[in-house]
Amino acid sequence: MNTTDVTEVWGQALALLSNINETKSDLAKVWLGYLVPVSYDSHQIVFAVKLLQAKNWIEERYLPYIIEAVASVLGSHREVVLVIDETLGQSVLPLNPASHVGAVGAVGSAVGSAVGAAGAANTVSSPAMPGSLGMAGSSPMPAGVASSAPPILSAPAAPAAPAGAGASGSTSSFPAVGAVAMDNPNPGSGLSSMFAPDAQIQSASSVEPHSRFNFSNYVMGESNVFAYRASLRVAEAPGLYYNPLFIFGKSGLGKTHLLLSIKNYINTYLLDRRVVYAPITEFINDFTNALAEDRSLTGFKRKYHTCDVLLIDDVQNLEGKEGTTNALFEIFNIFIENKKQIVLSADRSPVEINIDERFASRFAQGITADIQPPNYEMKTAILKNYKRYYCNFLSIPEVSFSDEAIQRIVELSGSNIRELEGAVSNLIVYVSCRPSDSPIASITYNDVENVLGSSFFHKSSRRIDFNMVFRAVESYFQISRAELLSEKRSKNISHPRHIAMYLIRHHTEMSYPEIGDIFNKDHTSVIYADRITQKKMVEEASVKVEVEKINEILTS
Repeated sequence: MNTTDVTEVWGQALALLSNINETKSDLAKVWLGYLVPVSYDSHQIVFAVKLLQAKNWIEERYLPYIIEAVASVLGSHREVVLVIDETLGQSVLPLNPASHVGAVGAVGSAVGSAVGAAGAANTVSSPAMPGSLGMAGSSPMPAGVASSAPPILSAPAAPAAPAGAGASGSTSSFPAVGAVAMDNPNPGSGLSSMFAPDAQIQSASSVEPHSRFNFSNYVMGESNVFAYRASLRVAEAPGLYYNPLFIFGKSGLGKTHLLLSIKNYINTYLLDRRVVYAPITEFINDFTNALAEDRSLTGFKRKYHTCDVLLIDDVQNLEGKEGTTNALFEIFNIFIENKKQIVLSADRSPVEINIDERFASRFAQGITADIQPPNYEMKTAILKNYKRYYCNFLSIPEVSFSDEAIQRIVELSGSNIRELEGAVSNLIVYVSCRPSDSPIASITYNDVENVLGSSFFHKSSRRIDFNMVFRAVESYFQISRAELLSEKRSKNISHPRHIAMYLIRHHTEMSYPEIGDIFNKDHTSVIYADRITQKKMVEEASVKVEVEKINEILTS
């Protein structure tokens, strides 16, 4: 190619990308639209992108195809470097390949300096491209991404990016701030409003950047692959594909993780969509409180009727609650008629839930996805994934587990993932509480036997329930049940209460909302109690001793 215009290179590459299944969908075009071509030389081609999440998404799903397309245009291989520049909007390249050339103006100096500093850390690898860009047909699909999407709505708007000097070499240029994007005269419509992270409508506080509940942290296997992919599809385009989506499976298998992943994904990428996640207990409380305060249910309807995506957890607890069931049924009908997304989860299938038949049939009208217990290999992957997360949460170096220790934990554990994670937490706390001058050693088979023994997992005939935890905590701290359940916040009350919540969470299969109901607290209070107790067990030896002593009472 004779020209040195990086915009023309990228325009021709996009034309090639529009001919293969994995990158020709409207969804793929939206993501590729966030890439702003900056420069290229004999070794690499550099793109600027606004968001880290978008950078990760593109690298995970579209990178091989971009590399192959650029190589086809330039006649030789180039590394692809994606540089974060938070001042950018989307690329202003129109999505019509015939009109790509000359559509872009100059990238700001911030990108130029970032590109100059880009080294091995910013250069992504170049995996082999499955299939040929120039040929029709299908090639292997990146995990979690559908091969194509139906022709939906319009192309995204293209916000202008800042003017300034580009990097050395071949550079692109585009209009200064405030210039009108040339491709979409109606930036508030279609996919632009669905996917553009620049529409700052949701508040930043609604996003949980450090939450482990996201799709990248969810371990996918044969037992949950359909539930995972259906949830991801719903998150990418709410209301368009699987609506309603009903996810079911036994407690502790990851249903809540998927619902919160949908919530966090939408709050990160689809900022003009309002999403509400509520355990069914919260929904029931909101309804009954609203009914007592205002028969017209104004506040209740404002929260649940006006959102764009509604995620309701543990709907099996609607059994026997006719008034709340009718309220949810009304919302259900409104959402389906208006193509707004609704996702529900339960511990059993819709037909097994003892509620109004019309509601059960409504559930069954959509897509149902079950999650089965994990197999040995999947439990091993979950263990390793959680180990990394938990060490990072405690701000300690990652603790290694011997192969024998991992095998023993997986053998001892049942199907409940929450129980498996609890075992990992206990072991990490155990080794991290050794004398401060001792390095954190690898967890061995003997550590597993000493810490977990035969009593940690629910395999013995003596199953621990929340009443047993209450009695053990009451006995150890010499405190009454009434005090534990009271609103008192003094340390001599709140500390035992936090430990009780922690132990109930880790010794039973009760969810955060269910534990919250016992204490008449919101589920977020239980999450806080669980996490603060775990941190104190690492930082304060006395708390670790207290928990161990109460565990002895429970298992004796």
